[in-house]
Amino acid sequence: MIGGHNENAAKNLVTTINQYYPEKQKVYIISLLKTKDYKTVIKILTQDKNGIFILTTGNDKNKYVDKEVLYNEAKKYTNNVYKDELFDAIKTAKSKYKEKIIMIVGSFYVYKDVIEELETK
Repeated sequence: MIGGHNENAAKNLVTTINQYYPEKQKVYIISLLKTKDYKTVIKILTQDKNGIFILTTGNDKNKYVDKEVLYNEAKKYTNNVYKDELFDAIKTAKSKYKEKIIMIVGSFYVYKDVIEELETK
């Protein structure tokens, strides 16, 4: 679980991940709050041209940008983009992309739910 909910956090995330895992392909499971500049965050994260991006609506449809909106924004920058519900995206990543670096990016409000999901599976 990695914060990447604003422009600076997204830039720091990209720098750090590329520093530690330059050769590994990355999978980004992304959910962003409606109060954040999701367009800028998506633009920064999709600079990873080998990345796989799964957009979700997070764990609260009232607080998070809808996955369709995130998907349409990401499609401007990459074709490696998918959309899914948060927990389905995690299941898909764990089964289909287990050899890649998998990151859950965005708001820390999903942290508790994600940890519980990972611990029960």
